[in-house]
Amino acid sequence: KLKIKKICLSSENEKENISYENFSYEGTILLQSDLEKIYVTNVVDLEKYVAAVVAKEFYSVWHLDSLKIAAIITRTYAVHKLLQKKEASIYHLKNSIFDQHYCGYIPNEKIKNAVHETKGRIITWQKKPIMAMYHVWCGGVIPQECGGFNFEKHPYLEKKKKCLGCKTYKRYEWEINLSQDI
Repeated sequence: KLKIKKICLSSENEKENISYENFSYEGTILLQSDLEKIYVTNVVDLEKYVAAVVAKEFYSVWHLDSLKIAAIITRTYAVHKLLQKKEASIYHLKNSIFDQHYCGYIPNEKIKNAVHETKGRIITWQKKPIMAMYHVWCGGVIPQECGGFNFEKHPYLEKKKKCLGCKTYKRYEWEINLSQDI
């Protein structure tokens, strides 16, 4: 048995990315294990990460100014999550709807420009990065109705009125059916 706890993979050429399952990753791929799992983490520069998330979670046909806003929101959320991790952990952000959807490098000049033009900019409240929650459409949900959310900790997210801005979106009304067999 080998007792290796950490392996780093990186390209010899900085202009080449690491490819895996039809995705391309910049930076370093870090393989780490604990007693139960092997974790695969892409260690990448924040601005490159922001560009990849914006390319995956927003529409590149949007106006440049809208993509700049998307970059600032994406970066703010990432920095907020990074600062929550007081100690170095195996990873800072999950590639999921619970954090941000990240699929590595996605070449798009318009998005790269939006990220470059907003480099380092974040939204703060009381001199700290806000938890910049975002969604392409909100479904009209009033955050006060979201169970378990602490509005005292994040008062800037509280809404007094129901959102009607995305009512014309085909998925405005939605439902979920859960089985009792859990």
